[in-house]
Amino acid sequence: MDIREFESFVPGVLERMRADGYGEATMGTAEWVLGWFLEYCREEGVGDVGEAAVADFCARRFGFAARESKLLPTQAAIRKPLLTALELYRTGSYCKTHQPGAVHDVPECMRGVYSLVITDLVGEQREISRKTKERKVWIAAKFLTFVAEAGVCDISALRMEDVDAFVGSLTGYAPETLRCFRGSLRELLDWMAGLGMIGFSGRMAFPVLRKSNRSTILSYYTKDEVERMIASVDNSTRRGKLYLLAISLFAFTGMRAGDVASLRLSDIDWDARLIRIVQQKTKEPLDVPIPDEVLYPLADYVRNARPDSASDPDHLFITVNAPHTRMACPSTFGRIVARCMEAAGIEPGNRHHGPHSLRHSLATNMLGADVPVSAISDVLGHDSAKTTEIYLTVDLAHARKLALEVPL
Repeated sequence: MDIREFESFVPGVLERMRADGYGEATMGTAEWVLGWFLEYCREEGVGDVGEAAVADFCARRFGFAARESKLLPTQAAIRKPLLTALELYRTGSYCKTHQPGAVHDVPECMRGVYSLVITDLVGEQREISRKTKERKVWIAAKFLTFVAEAGVCDISALRMEDVDAFVGSLTGYAPETLRCFRGSLRELLDWMAGLGMIGFSGRMAFPVLRKSNRSTILSYYTKDEVERMIASVDNSTRRGKLYLLAISLFAFTGMRAGDVASLRLSDIDWDARLIRIVQQKTKEPLDVPIPDEVLYPLADYVRNARPDSASDPDHLFITVNAPHTRMACPSTFGRIVARCMEAAGIEPGNRHHGPHSLRHSLATNMLGADVPVSAISDVLGHDSAKTTEIYLTVDLAHARKLALEVPL
């Protein structure tokens, strides 16, 4: 296509990516890359926009070959929106592969440190997954960009006050995400201190505090709130049927988000009314009973809403929009739960509002119905009933029975 046609096509590409669920960070990268590519084409007098123009752009502006199969996360993030646009133009669809590690470019004064993070810190960690590596690279890029924009252009001048300011800027993130930020930053600062780049360690900036698991009161939703969430779902649509099944699995079986995201059709034993899985967290097998509250949404989704997927024919949850690929990211299901809570008018307040909160709620409601802790442990797939006893912290009805009278 010519440059004028491509320029008018770009807004549709971005609209399609948003509709397919890409996050704000990825969309910001896509807008920046496509805008810079258009500017490059105008400056260089490119008349025909195609793979050759993309290859020249990547090579001349960023120094990498666009056709390489193995790229750094930043390089893959630059290439992705360009190839998406070309593929969408040619076929009307595109191969949707999320890039959790996609990051924007860091300021020039921090590029040397950033390159070392990718190659020496993260690149040498053979035992962690690619997704974990990408998350660590993304956090490092976000941190280095923040301190550089705050005036720290030489990493040796970094102070703990700068680290505190960065952590203070992280508003709107869930507590678990903030925990990941602190853990990755502790590791990054320890690494930089070990190389003599900075004068304090990550352990000094983020002391490790040990506490008992029983010191935390878990988030909990009442049976009425859970029922309102279920009722808020419009199951007349394909997306609604998917949402209803996901919420029902969390609310009535207590399955973890990672296990739900990995479910396959072959895991379902329809005759025995069981879902047979190996838990991702413990690697232990678990037979999950299918109650009526899950059986009917499950059958309805499989029969009437689940798209066929050539790439993932056995995966249970498939994206509603084409290209139909598996929904394998647990965070996707967290967004589903949050949307259903919002639709039901439930205010989480200080409570967590993801799939795990529904797991906690199921256990607490069972405990409130006088179900033995050992039976709840079996349902949740805990190795020991001691793990399940943490739910006693939110079982207020039973806790009140233990309260002593206050003498008058």
